[in-house]
Amino acid sequence: MCKGCLAQLFTKAVGDMTLWPVRCCRQNIDIGLAQRVLHGHELHVFVERMKEAVAVKKMYCINPYCSHFLDLDNLPEDHDAYPCPRCATLLCLACRGAAHPGMSCNEAKESRGTTEAERQLQELAERKGWRKCGKCGAMVQLASGCNHMTCRCGHHFCYQCGTQWMDASGQQAQQCRCELWQEDNLLEEERY
Repeated sequence: MCKGCLAQLFTKAVGDMTLWPVRCCRQNIDIGLAQRVLHGHELHVFVERMKEAVAVKKMYCINPYCSHFLDLDNLPEDHDAYPCPRCATLLCLACRGAAHPGMSCNEAKESRGTTEAERQLQELAERKGWRKCGKCGAMVQLASGCNHMTCRCGHHFCYQCGTQWMDASGQQAQQCRCELWQEDNLLEEERY
């Protein structure tokens, strides 16, 4: 494979977590090759995304203008007021929400209730047919293709019913009874 094509594969993987691990012809590509074909900022961004792709426990900053990735494998999970390294929003790493010093995670969840923005998001999700990832709670949208979804947190699930698609070892989990696809979703509509 030429350097240009290799660099393009690595660069595309930076923007699409479903392309991890980086591969060609169903063979994983040695990540060490990225150092040969990417340089400067491109290499730095690739390395950061690689850390995100391989992390087992992931969290993203709750600040909607930030959404910075946090690798919980390398952070104390019981920390209830951890500042986001990018925007300094205080986060609770245990419940993956806003910091709540002096309150348990359950107490904080009960006292917070549902905000107007959360209600609006839920209404929009229902109108658009979006689903929530069962692992991290992120909203996902099926634009085209089959019902097998891969969230950016790495969780595989059925878009129709939410059933886990694969277990932690990568083996197919309990299969749901949904159709693998709907005819309307097979082809991506042209968008102008």
